[in-house]
Amino acid sequence: MANDQPTQLKAIRDFWSWFTVNAEKLKALHADRKFSDVAKEVNQEIDKIEPQLAWEIGPGKNKSNLLTISAEGNSELRPLADLMIQMAPELKGWEFFSSRPARPAPDIVRLPESGVAFDTSGWSFIPIEHPENGRLDLIIIDDQLARSSRDLALKAVSVYLDELLGEDTVETWIGRFETQSNTAVQKNEIYKILDLPDYLLWATHRNKNPLRKSND
Repeated sequence: MANDQPTQLKAIRDFWSWFTVNAEKLKALHADRKFSDVAKEVNQEIDKIEPQLAWEIGPGKNKSNLLTISAEGNSELRPLADLMIQMAPELKGWEFFSSRPARPAPDIVRLPESGVAFDTSGWSFIPIEHPENGRLDLIIIDDQLARSSRDLALKAVSVYLDELLGEDTVETWIGRFETQSNTAVQKNEIYKILDLPDYLLWATHRNKNPLRKSND
């Protein structure tokens, strides 16, 4: 949309007016797993503000429902996502974020647009640290991921990491990630995926050679 501020503010107010009226409907559609219907309705309204914004509806951290409106790593769009959340109404049972917060990691990652679901219970990882830029690359080990198309596998991993760590932590610390099968990796320095938050905390706070951003 145009960068005209009054026009943008009106579009945001119109979005929240629409969302307030339709919040219960969206919640019911999501509960019934009618994800494509939810996506069609929300995309139509979000696109009136900025088509490149990402969004997600799901269980909240402190309330039963959550809506995240995210720049998804685009620094130019982050102020717009933040502004939208600042203008969000108080709605019973809903909380709103401009980046995906850390939540209990899902046992299954579903990609409704592709009809694919990934069981995450056996996922593990190999960390590859890059001290020169303070990034942590990951090799995610799982046979189903390795058998799937690369795009779907990496999308599933991205969704999972955003929930396990929170979007801001992922953007700050996580670099590239790839997937491999169990038979394709050496059995050393492999960690359960649920241990990733503890590994990252240790790597960035250990006394000897902690992982640090280059501009620290």
